[in-house]
Amino acid sequence: MPRPGSSTNKSSLSLTLIVDGTAAGELIPPHFQLTTEGQNEELQVWNTSIIKYMHDVHGCFGFDDVKYHPCTFGMNERGGMNKDEFEEYVKNSLVTLYPDAADIPGKQVLLKADSGPGRKNTDLMAYLRVRGFYLIPGLPNSTHVTQEMELLIGALKSVFYQNLEKLTRGCLMRKRAVPSGAEIVGLLLFGGLFLCNDPNENIDVQFINAFQVAGNKEKVRGYFEKIGFAPFTRKYLENKRVRHDSSNDPMAEEYDALEHHNATACGVLDVFGYDGSLLLAKVDRKVRATDEQPITRPAIGERAAALAGAVTHGQQFKVTGGHHLTSNDFLMADALVNLEKEQKALTLERKARLKQQQQYENALPLLERPEISLLVKDLDVLLRYKLGELPGNLKTKAEKLSRWREVKEQPSILLEPWTDIDEERYNRLMEKQITLADTALGRQQEAFTK
Repeated sequence: MPRPGSSTNKSSLSLTLIVDGTAAGELIPPHFQLTTEGQNEELQVWNTSIIKYMHDVHGCFGFDDVKYHPCTFGMNERGGMNKDEFEEYVKNSLVTLYPDAADIPGKQVLLKADSGPGRKNTDLMAYLRVRGFYLIPGLPNSTHVTQEMELLIGALKSVFYQNLEKLTRGCLMRKRAVPSGAEIVGLLLFGGLFLCNDPNENIDVQFINAFQVAGNKEKVRGYFEKIGFAPFTRKYLENKRVRHDSSNDPMAEEYDALEHHNATACGVLDVFGYDGSLLLAKVDRKVRATDEQPITRPAIGERAAALAGAVTHGQQFKVTGGHHLTSNDFLMADALVNLEKEQKALTLERKARLKQQQQYENALPLLERPEISLLVKDLDVLLRYKLGELPGNLKTKAEKLSRWREVKEQPSILLEPWTDIDEERYNRLMEKQITLADTALGRQQEAFTK
């Protein structure tokens, strides 16, 4: 809120900041998603003053030597991540950091992401897979438990707000408008000395580099270790917010106490002549299934079919148990969905063309007969032949005969007979089994090897 008697900058900036890190402790260059009113690339413009205080980020990643890498930027109407922007970010900001990546042991790169737009883009998944990148989904609605970068963002926010308070107080003390334009984004995140409009005056408070404080190598490694992802100890399962089975539930003692107190109270009711069993309760304790699983299973089957029907990120996570989104099953499930669409479309086409063909064959002998000999059912056949469907407003023979006289000289619906070749094509499609060659991965592999 503006303070009484102080000037306020009425401009504002809306953007999305994407921060990532690696298990090796390296901070991936931040990505800024900006707003633009341009509807196509030629009309999209952005305020270049945002780079004034930006820093490059130190890291090795997939290069031979350590070097500095610039921040990256994207634009769309809302300044957020959608399917297209996520694809551009992954391809241009992440994949380019690992020029040595390949789909062979020791060269593969694991990308961990939360649920959101573009994560089910099978074309992108195939693009990543052939280059040795594997994208795994985070458990939906569990960012506070399973996401390492949530810890980093929390630490960044703390420093960001400290810098914002310093900037606000410094400007108000000098009776200057608090800036809210693009250029202060880098200042609040990377620190430095803020210069006012007057180059001879500055705010003599050194702003803190939030990434230096919150994103140094030791701390980033610590975020991965605290979650239990690197090293892979799965510490997040110890979080009290995670569901447990009865064998390791931290609430087990409390559940035992509740059951004991409930049983005691019900026993007292029994003593006084009441039926305490009506209020007796037990905690529903879940026990993990221990059924022996088969050693092998078909490459495509129940899981790929289940994935084809899984619409939300949560449904997909449940089917796969969090398996990477570049897996064969994900890609084959997408191809299976497309195959089912083709099968449905061809089935409808076959039905329509056979129906039209039957209508023509039924009408053919009636076309040469005099009108006086036509029965009501004959007129129905002729009208269906001409119009495709029998109009519902024609009730009497006179109405149908009048309508037939109106349309009989008009061109008939173009007949496209269903041939033996069409039937053979239909049977092949209905019997088709999906293989990897039919997926986006198969197409990518073919293009990648050329």
